[in-house]
Amino acid sequence: GQRLIDQLKIPIALVTLLLAALFVAAMDQVLRAGRAAESYAEMVADKNKRLEQATNLMSVTVDSIDEGIVMMRNDGQIRYWNKTYERMWGLPTGFLKVGMTLNDVIVWKKTRGGYELVETDEDETAVDEAARGSGMSPTPLLQRLYRDRRGRLIEARRFLMPDGHGPIGVTRAL
Repeated sequence: GQRLIDQLKIPIALVTLLLAALFVAAMDQVLRAGRAAESYAEMVADKNKRLEQATNLMSVTVDSIDEGIVMMRNDGQIRYWNKTYERMWGLPTGFLKVGMTLNDVIVWKKTRGGYELVETDEDETAVDEAARGSGMSPTPLLQRLYRDRRGRLIEARRFLMPDGHGPIGVTRAL
């Protein structure tokens, strides 16, 4: 029994040292990965902060222009609008919601908003270009002229956003 123990002491010591070295190497890798993750998290947080600042600046800029803007998905669901769009059409506070369709807004304009469609024009060339996915069309896909109860005219134009990300509506008072 003692002879066997004496014979195994050196291999057991070597295995123990090897396991200790592996443990130290593994802990080093874990600590390095932790530091890298912290560094990455800080970088992501910094980029998110800069993106939020840019988004806020863009939002203030878009809200301050004199044209109403509404962005939609390809299925017509509204994704974004500026305050001028709401104000221009006299939409009730809270009426517009992400996901509602532009058709719902148009129905409201004609029925409850008192807007009358005066003229409509669809550019077949722009529609064909949009169908081919040639990017944002410089000419409107659709152009409509509305008159409100007071006789004020509002022009509504629709363009296709680049890469087929849906249409964008631009309106202005004439």
